[in-house]
Amino acid sequence: MLFASLYVPARGNALTRAAVKLSLRAAVERAGLKLRVYPHLPRHAFATHLLEIGTDLRTVQILLGHRSLQSTARYTHLSEARRATLRSPLDLLNTEEGKRLG
Repeated sequence: MLFASLYVPARGNALTRAAVKLSLRAAVERAGLKLRVYPHLPRHAFATHLLEIGTDLRTVQILLGHRSLQSTARYTHLSEARRATLRSPLDLLNTEEGKRLG
């Protein structure tokens, strides 16, 4: 678990920003990552991946705990790059790839 460490507070208490930051830093070090990782990054990645696999925006809003759909909508631009690489099944007609996919 990402935040399972000594920084996790006792049961029933809120997880503090400092605890999240320290836990994330420890996880990054254990993984040997050289990237700049900040506490909001896993949240952004979670939202982006959900959108890329087709999860509707309202569901992502609920999962992230946003009050406003506009707060969640900012994640949609992140998955636009992925959408731009998608091709219509019609584009695959009469191609080897289309034959493989059926």
